[in-house]
Amino acid sequence: MTENKFFSQPRGYNVEELFSSFSFEVPIYQRVFAWGDEQFERLFKDLSEHFRSAERNGRYHLGIITVVRPETGGRLILVDGQQRLTCVLLLGALLGWNLDPTKLSYAARPADRKALEDVYAVFEKGGTPSLDGISKVGNAAMAGFLRFALTPGKGLEMFEALKGKSDTIKEQLTLMVSCLPDEPYRKDIFEQNRYFEKMNNGGKQLEPHEILKVQMCKGLDGLCLRTWNSVSDFGRFSKLEEGSDDSFAGERHPLSSVLEEECPPAGNGENALLVRVYEHCQDKNQLRHYEIGTEGKDDLRKGLVSFPTFLLHVRVLFMKKHMGRADEPIGDESRLLDLFRELTALPPEQRRAFIDMMWEYRKFLDAEIVHLVSAENESQYSFYVRESDGTVRDAVPDEKKALMQFQSMLYASSGPDQKWLLDAYGTYRDNPEAFGLESLKHLLKTGGMLDTQAKACILESKEWPDRCLAYGTENRRWFALLDYLLWEKFCRNDDGFRRLLECGKFDSCKSEISSAIRNYVFRRNRSVEHLHAQTDTHATAPGEWDNGKDIFGNLALISAGRNSEYGNLSVGGKYDRVVKLLQDGSDTGSRIESIKLLFMLAKCNGEDDKWTVGKARRHANEMLVVLQDFLRQTGQDT
Repeated sequence: MTENKFFSQPRGYNVEELFSSFSFEVPIYQRVFAWGDEQFERLFKDLSEHFRSAERNGRYHLGIITVVRPETGGRLILVDGQQRLTCVLLLGALLGWNLDPTKLSYAARPADRKALEDVYAVFEKGGTPSLDGISKVGNAAMAGFLRFALTPGKGLEMFEALKGKSDTIKEQLTLMVSCLPDEPYRKDIFEQNRYFEKMNNGGKQLEPHEILKVQMCKGLDGLCLRTWNSVSDFGRFSKLEEGSDDSFAGERHPLSSVLEEECPPAGNGENALLVRVYEHCQDKNQLRHYEIGTEGKDDLRKGLVSFPTFLLHVRVLFMKKHMGRADEPIGDESRLLDLFRELTALPPEQRRAFIDMMWEYRKFLDAEIVHLVSAENESQYSFYVRESDGTVRDAVPDEKKALMQFQSMLYASSGPDQKWLLDAYGTYRDNPEAFGLESLKHLLKTGGMLDTQAKACILESKEWPDRCLAYGTENRRWFALLDYLLWEKFCRNDDGFRRLLECGKFDSCKSEISSAIRNYVFRRNRSVEHLHAQTDTHATAPGEWDNGKDIFGNLALISAGRNSEYGNLSVGGKYDRVVKLLQDGSDTGSRIESIKLLFMLAKCNGEDDKWTVGKARRHANEMLVVLQDFLRQTGQDT
């Protein structure tokens, strides 16, 4: 667009003038083309009524499109008006206007660009295409526009009337073009998005990581953009095939294309179609875009970190390797753009190296680290497992069960930055073949994941010292580790250890206890709480627990919600609640909040008067041996 074609006020262009003068690019913050039958019907009715008689055959104004001039010339940035402009091109295909669909491109949605070209391919031979031909258009909304126009009882009758006025409509259909000032809009995509949202109140603001995507990928090739898109989607296994758009989020398949496949349905009865669409898409988060609507399959998977935190992890790795800054902190994702200011100013080859590093780190997470999978309203942990035919599924092989438990323990006892993942990646890069449970155990014991003062105190003590891991200290990682070690010993059928769980009251639910421990699930919403309550209401002797309530032997991990439910219940009252949880959820283990708590209840037979300060200290000494045995193993465990 040349300088003299811009005006301080919006100027109208008919279809011929618009597409002969300008080309447009839809920026990444724009939502997808989303008009449906209601909008299509309103447009067709308005056009039909306007061009029905000679008296009304003046210009028909479709509205304003808002643009920004790019810094380097070329395509105008379409800040607002994508829906209108897309409809004009679709209408042009229907009415044979011989427009160029490449005049509208998409910064981050090549599949939509291809779909628009497919629309014109359907009409290039002339005549009216069949509905089957339209089904090959890979965008449901665009195909829906054509299907509406060619369906009797919907838009066909209006479309037939418009065909007779085709040349007149092309000449009189007018769009106003409004150009935003260069400052602040030309260089600031956030300001563009802010303007867009003012015009479209139903949308959401551009996220900082989306702004960062534009800044980091600017001037780089399509492979870098596809890589970014692929690694940013934690709702699926990440794969990338050079030169292909099929591997990243955003690809759509209309339902009709799935129906045309010759393979038999993968499900039975009413679920057969859904399962087939589900498998064809491979991206569960995209299921809502199919013509059959949302089927409740969104957000099946997510990673252990958010994508912004993932970016901060890669930033730490990049700073160490390329900038020589080995002690760079992870930082907080609320400051994402500030923390990346230095990197966005780097030349293209260095930003490309950052994106390559994103890919390598994401491959490590997919291959070696558990992810979360929603099942029956609860999240479970799972690995990605590649089958012999190359397909990937969620599973936990028996040989990886202990690794899953150890990793989920680290996840559940870590803060939002999940620094242990970065430490684990360093171990993996040093020796990929040796990475696994034992290398992670070694890292936990020798690295900085455990408080060194508490570790020294535990190793040096013959009896549990009251000052160590008492209530009110930051010690959740130690309690989570202990639950893991108790789980591991129980699953190894350590007879002496299992005897610590024996008590008369547990006789009626031994199988439930066994199942609950084997299927124990580590959760993040746990805090360190008391077995004997902080109040002395249920003490056998007044003042008995004055100096013992906060010691390690009286503490276990319990969720805030469960702790509130327990309130100041007696030990016996808490035992009754735990037994009910065992009976309700032992198969999944999701109801049991602390394995240590089961050992504490066994020690007192679930009775108030038998849970004494002395019993709490003896329980602490038994746990001391468990932790010492783990910490004293030197080198890589055998």
